[in-house]
Amino acid sequence: SSDSAFVRSLLYNEYAAANSHGCIAVVQDLGMDIEIVNAYGKTRTDEFLKMNPCHICPTLEIDSNTAIWESGAIMRYLCNIAPNGAGDKLYPNDPLKRARVDLVLDWRQTSLYPCFPAIGYGIFGVPVNTDEAKEKFNALQDEHFNTLMDVFLKDTKFVYSDTPTIADLAVAPCLTFIKVRILRALSIHVSNFQGK
Repeated sequence: SSDSAFVRSLLYNEYAAANSHGCIAVVQDLGMDIEIVNAYGKTRTDEFLKMNPCHICPTLEIDSNTAIWESGAIMRYLCNIAPNGAGDKLYPNDPLKRARVDLVLDWRQTSLYPCFPAIGYGIFGVPVNTDEAKEKFNALQDEHFNTLMDVFLKDTKFVYSDTPTIADLAVAPCLTFIKVRILRALSIHVSNFQGK
């Protein structure tokens, strides 16, 4: 395609949303020519809803007719389209390594992340129940952090890898919510992982 036909992709995000940070990190790490746009307060506008009827961030507007949303899908897509295989370092081509990254991304969405709204969304003015927050934090501490540390990080510095992948970029930012509302001390290992 000619330069005159080039349409720059836009990554809409909300900086306070943990889901946006991994996508931003991928764009920056891979040096992609994608404009990062703060969509705070704009996701219910007619223009945004036309692009993404689910009105969530992050959303990647690929062109005027195409958008994708959900952080894992966006990170996978960005790694897959990065020139010269540059995305392979964050999303390996090896089938087993890629499956493990996918496994952790799915686990993050279905097991880990559902605990965080009750713990951390209060900082955004969302009503939270202290008893529910304690229950969810106990589930994190007693089950999910054990999976993270004793399975995914058992033999490697990062999630199933000695270098960061999009799985790490998905998991680490959501741990920030715990810092918002400490209910008991985090495992030192979980704190060390988050700091990487």
